[in-house]
Amino acid sequence: MKILAVDDDVIGLEIVAKTLKAVGYNDLTVVSSGAEALEQIDLSPQPFDCFLLDIQMPEMDGIELCTKIRQFDEYKSSPILMITAMTERKHIEGAFIAGANDYINKPFDPLELTVRVRLAEKLVNSQKASASKELLVDSMNTDIDNILQFTVRETIEIKNVPSMVEKLALENYLLQLSHKKTLQTKIAAFAIKDFEKIFERTSPSSMYCLLSDVADAIAKNIDIINYLMSYCGSGIFTCVTTSDDNEYPVDLEQSIQSTLDEMKTSYNDDAFCDVTLLLGFPSKSTSLWSSGPSLEPMHSALEAVDNIRSRLARKEQNKVSYDLLKYNRQAAG
Repeated sequence: MKILAVDDDVIGLEIVAKTLKAVGYNDLTVVSSGAEALEQIDLSPQPFDCFLLDIQMPEMDGIELCTKIRQFDEYKSSPILMITAMTERKHIEGAFIAGANDYINKPFDPLELTVRVRLAEKLVNSQKASASKELLVDSMNTDIDNILQFTVRETIEIKNVPSMVEKLALENYLLQLSHKKTLQTKIAAFAIKDFEKIFERTSPSSMYCLLSDVADAIAKNIDIINYLMSYCGSGIFTCVTTSDDNEYPVDLEQSIQSTLDEMKTSYNDDAFCDVTLLLGFPSKSTSLWSSGPSLEPMHSALEAVDNIRSRLARKEQNKVSYDLLKYNRQAAG
């Protein structure tokens, strides 16, 4: 840990240096004034991890120096320990207001000094680990944003959700079914309401996370033993089961919505994102006399839920137009 100690008392600095070096803190810089401390901060090729500042110093005291150190972006949260004599305890409150984390009493107790610096080191290590995780997350999000450049209507593969497959794989599966299995197929489609508006406000990485959350909410409530699910683009998912014993729960739409509400999804700026999911079923069922495997029921389900979403959007738009017209008439009359 890289430490900067500041004290106008030469003997005090010697005690600090000997004590800390004895317990392994060899990367220690000592100066006797606030001005020298600021100079060392400017000149040091590597930032300091921790500061020990004497409170009572001529020209620039430790509290003023503490304030100036906190003005550096890289030292906003670095541990700052104040060195104080018992007669200066009245200044401790001002030191903490200036941004100090802890204080050490004069005359020095080597054990207390060591303990306080060890605690500061734990804080430094914790901050570095946290910063490293934040950089990793930022880097991952940047990579995802660069890789996941998809359009609003484009299909993408969603991983780590039970029974999720790519749309093409689901279509291939349906086309390989026997005639009997085709007749047993039950299909449901789910659409995110106002998806295009949500898509416009969301980065690719956040959009991927949101779609994953929706897929996960569906999977948690589907209550079917064997099924396959796919994301089909435009905020629409489809779910297929070929087991004759499986039926979609009657309250499926409501239970999925409850799960989504508990997730409290948000936009990039952390503003709440109201995700509403709509449920649709095929308007046409597979005929007993159909020639064989077909994608028609799947396409019918997708079309059905998209029509539900479109009707809702038109209804809301008409209401807005009506309210605006009513308001204008009232204002004019």
